[in-house]
Amino acid sequence: MTLDIGSTLVYIHGDSICMETTNTIEEWARDKRMTLMSVSLANLDDFLTTVTTTIIQKNKISIYRKQLNFIVICERTSDCLSGITDMVSDKDRRYGKRALFRHFSKWLFVHPYQATSLPRAIDTEIDNVAFAIKLILSQVQNQNSSSFTCTHVMTLQWTSTGREWTRIGEPCNVTNTSTSYISIFPNARRGLNGRKLTIVVLEWVDYCKKVQSPKLHPVTYTHVCRDLFDSLAAFLNFSYVFIEPSVTSWGKRLPNTSWSGLLGMIARNEADLSGVPFGITMERSTVVTYSYMIQFSAYRVLYKKPKDEETAWLSLLSCFSLEVYLYGICAMLWCMGLFKVMEEIDVGPRDVGHRRKPPSSSTTMLSIIIAIQVPLRQGLSYLPRKLPSRVFYTFWWFFCIVITSVYMGNLISILAVVREKVPFKNLEELATNTEFSLSVPRGSYIEDAVKHSNDSIMKALWKKAVASRTTEIVSSLNEHQEFIKLLQSGNHALIEVETVIAAIEQEIKDLRVMKGIVINIGLSLPFPLNSPLADLFSEKLMLLYDNGMLDGWTKKWSTNKQEIHDTSTQVKPLTIAKLQSALVACAAGIILAACILGTELIIKKLRRT
Repeated sequence: MTLDIGSTLVYIHGDSICMETTNTIEEWARDKRMTLMSVSLANLDDFLTTVTTTIIQKNKISIYRKQLNFIVICERTSDCLSGITDMVSDKDRRYGKRALFRHFSKWLFVHPYQATSLPRAIDTEIDNVAFAIKLILSQVQNQNSSSFTCTHVMTLQWTSTGREWTRIGEPCNVTNTSTSYISIFPNARRGLNGRKLTIVVLEWVDYCKKVQSPKLHPVTYTHVCRDLFDSLAAFLNFSYVFIEPSVTSWGKRLPNTSWSGLLGMIARNEADLSGVPFGITMERSTVVTYSYMIQFSAYRVLYKKPKDEETAWLSLLSCFSLEVYLYGICAMLWCMGLFKVMEEIDVGPRDVGHRRKPPSSSTTMLSIIIAIQVPLRQGLSYLPRKLPSRVFYTFWWFFCIVITSVYMGNLISILAVVREKVPFKNLEELATNTEFSLSVPRGSYIEDAVKHSNDSIMKALWKKAVASRTTEIVSSLNEHQEFIKLLQSGNHALIEVETVIAAIEQEIKDLRVMKGIVINIGLSLPFPLNSPLADLFSEKLMLLYDNGMLDGWTKKWSTNKQEIHDTSTQVKPLTIAKLQSALVACAAGIILAACILGTELIIKKLRRT
């Protein structure tokens, strides 16, 4: 971009509102395709107000940047330079978010008459201000020439000792189309020219950690936020200071439509940007402007392992539910009685003169043996006498083969792969679970998503979250400690971002993460609404994200470097306690066999005597 093409030529002629300019300046502006304004300082004030508010409201600095390039021709240099710079600085403070004119506008002041005295140093926040000395108007009146010439240009340049006028070349041609702004405005390639930015932060696990020391002032933070802004400061040439909001919370909309906490300071333009990234929501977008996304994460459900999952040592009884065993016992008793009846009742034909055979005296014992031995897959030497009894006996074998095969298969799978019993597997089960309470962080992205969702499950989750809240919690740090206590107490679930979950798992043991992700989010740095700095920072943030620097800093400071995964179905090692029922059954069999053997030996000795 050159100095003249697309710039605005401002001709300050006396104190009149719209004085006619000379034909020479008009022809020169037309030849250079420049927008010509012939105004007084009062009219320029209105024009700058309109330009500033338009650019800020539309938030399109890259499109309207040419409108911020000015060549100012003043008939009087006594108050023109200081008056306009004061005016521009005021517009920046009132409308331009303290950044629009300061960093994005360029001002070249020229005098249509020969002037040998340099204007005094001016106190202004505008970065790019230059003054052309000894402008020779005769060369402009010569139609063969199409440019103003000057002996040299003085630029108000930032130095280590302050603002000073610095000469840029001699001689120079300030209107040559090949002359760029950078040659006249060296400050333009120095980023923010050492400006001190105010960055509001709060402690956030693994991202921004406060250094607890009463001697450190201002407040000092380390971890990712420190590395990030050190890199940005070196690239964009600025210094910064961390501050904290008076109300140590992330911020939420109050009933009077204002905002509290960290977001409140950004919304009120009390800080230049936030040092901690936020999720993008429609409600927040009405009061802040977001930068390029610098981090992607996910919200998941965290809870503590229930204490009474199941009786650990009853592994032999864990294959079926209690109802199955009850029905099995009832079926065995029914089989005993039915087999006895079938064996004792004779409904067949009888020859004349012959009596029926008396029933076997051992049918009761046989029915008990058949009902017990068949499920144990034991053979039976006795063959039922009646056809109905044999049919019943056959199908009793088929039934027991199926049931025992299922039992053995379940027992093998339980002993081979032991999985924990989870209280809920998805959000729907969590919403309907009456034993578990729920918490979501105040002012978080997930709170906004759950609170304003029309989904019935989300509405149920929000009711559970509201019911478990205490109204006196204001500080985000105190809220975090409250979450720790609730999780330790058990029967409580927390929806949090993965980075926070990883840190909490280092403090509390026996925590579990529900399978699946609640929601994925992208995090960005908030700036004041329509702040010009957002575009300036986004370019560098994009580079840091693409080259992996942001991801590297996150891994560097991560408390838990393992990826968050579902632990509810993780395979656990088998312990002796889980096999205790099998050991007890084996011991009981050995003791019973020993008792029978001893009894038989005693009876044998008694018979000999």
